[in-house]
Order: sequence, then structure tokens, then C-alpha cells
Amino acid sequence: MLGSTSGDTSVAAPGPVAYARCPSGVAIGSFHQDDRVFLTGRAKNSQWVEVRDPANLDARVWVVADVVVPDNEVAQLPVHACTPEAAASASSTTTTTTTVAPDAAPTDETTTTTTAPGASPVAPPAAGGGPSGGGGAPPPGDTTPPAINQAGLGPNPIWEQAGANPNACFLNPVVYHVVANVSAIVTDPSGVASVTVSWDGAQAGSRAMSGSGNSFTGTIGPFAQQLPYNGQSHLTVTITARDNAGNTSTAQLALTVNACVLG
Repeated sequence: MLGSTSGDTSVAAPGPVAYARCPSGVAIGSFHQDDRVFLTGRAKNSQWVEVRDPANLDARVWVVADVVVPDNEVAQLPVHACTPEAAASASSTTTTTTTVAPDAAPTDETTTTTTAPGASPVAPPAAGGGPSGGGGAPPPGDTTPPAINQAGLGPNPIWEQAGANPNACFLNPVVYHVVANVSAIVTDPSGVASVTVSWDGAQAGSRAMSGSGNSFTGTIGPFAQQLPYNGQSHLTVTITARDNAGNTSTAQLALTVNACVLG
């Protein structure tokens, strides 16, 4: 996972995530799921975030914002600009000289190519989309959103957590679960860039879902004690999938949270 707004962050995409010297630039390397990174800025449109270069801690690189799970809001990061000059200074120049055979005209031919090391195109995000290991460049004119199937969660209901107890709210001998597991099958011809789960209510939040093939999983909870005795909270849970072309789709589920029962 990638995640933080000025501090440690982790990468959430299931496959390699390319980074570049500037937004929409050529790839010079890649992050992987659960890599820790340090966010230092964002683009004005917040579609890209600036992170510390893992190969040179004094330099900065850019990655699509959708693949990071920040500790705070990305909007809190300072807006930084990336100039073409900065990107050019990080590139390397390779010169190849070929001398023709003696019986040919005495001519030296020199070809110079300037590229970033290991360069390959990084597709610019469309409506916030980003690269993923699942599908590469989206088909031209792709307007089809990802398909979300078999969305579900359980156990349901769950209970608020009792104090510092990390496992459950309980009244012996019954155990009341404090965490719900969320799952879905997500497919898209251009590749799935990210899948997140979010929920509303007094303790609203969101998390990136982890992917294995087309299967994505995540968790909701535990929630701190806030409800009155015998109270309930009815939450709307939303799964949001984004493909590499920036198209999004959602699926909604219902979750009930009960006040903790203390024995």
C-alpha cells in the first residue's frame, strides 16, 4: 500500500505501481503493495502525489494518488509543481557511434537518445485514474466502468469495541464480533486500478481493499463505544472500483452496529 500525507505511507495496489519524475511522465521505477513511502506534496488537481525518491532521498518522484492510502487527507499536502527542467535533469543520455567499413565512404554516424533509465510511458490519469499491474494502458475511448459482482459483508451485525479489548465485545459465553469482512469480485477489460470500501455514520471512514486476481477483500471496524445502551447504528457501506481509464462504479451494502454488551 502507499499511505500518508507528510510521513510514512504505504502502497495499496495489488500490482507494481509506476512512478515518474513528473506527473504523466515516463516511468523510472515502480512501487509494490505494502511499500512504505513519504509523501511531500500533491499536484494542483490532487490526481498525483509527490513522494521521496527511494533511490535518492534528496530527490522527488510522482505517483498516481488513487493507489495511496494516506494517514491524513491528501488535500492537506502542499501543492507542488514539477517543471520539465527538473525531469530533464534526472534523465540520462546514451551516445552510440558507428564507423562504416573502410571500402565505404569515410563517414561517422552518431545517434544520441535521451531517456529516463528503464523508461516506459506512464499513462496520464483520466478523471483520476492511475496505473496498475492488472491491465496496462486502457483501450482508446474506454467508457465502460468496472463490473462489481458478489459483493457481500459479514458478520452482520457487529458490536462496538469494549474499551481497550482488541478482540470483541462480550457477555459470556457469547462472543460479539467487532469487525465485518467485506468482499467483492471486480473485473474490467482495461485493468482495475483501485478498489476501496467506505462507510457513513458518526465514525465514517474508508480503506483500500486488497486484491488477489479479481477478488478484493477489506474490513470495517472496530468502532469505539459511542452508542447509548441498547443503541444501534445503521451504516451504508460503499464499494468503489476504478479502472485504468478513470471509469468508476459502486456497490452498496447495509451494516448494523450495536452498542456493546458488557457482562
